[in-house]
Amino acid sequence: MKNESSRTISSIKNLRASTAGIFINVIFSFFSRKIFVLVLGKEYVGVSSLIGNITALISLVDFGAATAVTYRLYRALATGDDKSVCGYLHFYRRICALSSVLTCVAGAALSVILPKLVRGFDDAVTLYVVFAASILTSAAEYFFMPERVLLFADQKSYVAQLFSYAFGAVTVVADAVVLVVFKSFSAHLLVHSALSILQDIFVVRHVRRQYAKLGISSKKRYDKAFFKDLVREMVSLAPSNIAGTLSRTVDNFIVVSLFGVSQNGVYSNYNMLLSYAAIFSVTVVGAISASVGNLNASASRARSMRIFGMTSLASFFLVNISTTLLFVMSGDIMTAWLGSTMALPFSCSCALAANFFISGVRRVPVVFRDSLGLYRHEKIKSFVDLFASVALSVFFGKKFGIAGIYLGQAVAAFVVCLWYEPYVLFKYGFGTGVWRYYMRLLSYAAVSAASCLCSLSLCHAVGSFSVKFLVCIAVSAVFFFACFAGCRDLSGIFEKFSAMRAKS
Repeated sequence: MKNESSRTISSIKNLRASTAGIFINVIFSFFSRKIFVLVLGKEYVGVSSLIGNITALISLVDFGAATAVTYRLYRALATGDDKSVCGYLHFYRRICALSSVLTCVAGAALSVILPKLVRGFDDAVTLYVVFAASILTSAAEYFFMPERVLLFADQKSYVAQLFSYAFGAVTVVADAVVLVVFKSFSAHLLVHSALSILQDIFVVRHVRRQYAKLGISSKKRYDKAFFKDLVREMVSLAPSNIAGTLSRTVDNFIVVSLFGVSQNGVYSNYNMLLSYAAIFSVTVVGAISASVGNLNASASRARSMRIFGMTSLASFFLVNISTTLLFVMSGDIMTAWLGSTMALPFSCSCALAANFFISGVRRVPVVFRDSLGLYRHEKIKSFVDLFASVALSVFFGKKFGIAGIYLGQAVAAFVVCLWYEPYVLFKYGFGTGVWRYYMRLLSYAAVSAASCLCSLSLCHAVGSFSVKFLVCIAVSAVFFFACFAGCRDLSGIFEKFSAMRAKS
């Protein structure tokens, strides 16, 4: 069984890998997207993003098995139940094989209407090559998923991250060479897909060597009770998985429908900026997320609540910085990165920051909710969120353009998700009231609003990009520590940080 010390050590390794990955991923992605836009243009960016979302929709054939299996692996690994671990993985391999076949079938079916989905792009040959490569890559990746799930559940996600960083460097160089030499979107995607699969092969080989004594590649039998229980769990997860995936992907279809594939390229660039901010802000959450599952499998509710409060506050420190940077500097960043033609008005920066803040403060309750297996309580919420997001995005999109898409998503998440997810966690997970956490959310919103407005005011008198960047970070940090100084959770964070430094 993993104790507090081993959880801390694993979290340290995950945190180090995540921190290093922030800078590596941002540098690689900025460079790769810059070359992509310069050589091919924003239309191909829009197509690539839309095809990626179509592939994500097809990934619903996973049936929610990854979440259900990961939840059970937490306890099996925490208690040293090797037989159950192997049984879960063997069952999951069979699900992955079925998912791979169904992905290819669904891709073939969707290819009939593909040109109608990608409005404004006339190169049919390239479109089908890109779509086929994307579908086949997605289908192949299912065969490598069991090993990745095991790494995550056993708090070894840093291993996969290290492989990702190494192959990321190779992929960026290969992409740049292929784009400059061949100027071909198809060649670019084929090289990218090949390197992605090669990365998965290396990860699987490492995991099988690492867990050789466990025998994870053998065909361990699982009892009928487990089979029925897991299938029941997957069925209960299916509605929320379907609604959640649609919520994350439908925005591209709305943008293409309202503004065309070219504007979807601009929208995708802003989404990429949003993802960079998310990479930075989820460092703490991502590093400890598997540890949370192990913690909730073996610790008391009081201990879990204590860790939740500290994690929430630590995560908000990074969310606040990212929100302020997006509010003040997203236009400057886009201009410096891809040129002024790719930058949108300040209204888009406001909507982008609001969207990011809400998604950022939701992340910790969702991680704890999933680690406790409480996602089954949110079936209806997922569809309500989907309907609200689509309706509001279309409504505001017609009025305010791309900024309206982000505004619609933010309003929907605020009305439907922001209050309900903590309610489920506190009621069914911690067994206590949620009002104190709602007050904490209000304080988060007040601190972020003050940080954004103060930073914007100060940056009006600053011309230097780097100085603006530092001003936003400094102002965010000052407001955070000024408002939460003396807070019990903040003191706990400092104590935890000191303990981590001592163990490292």
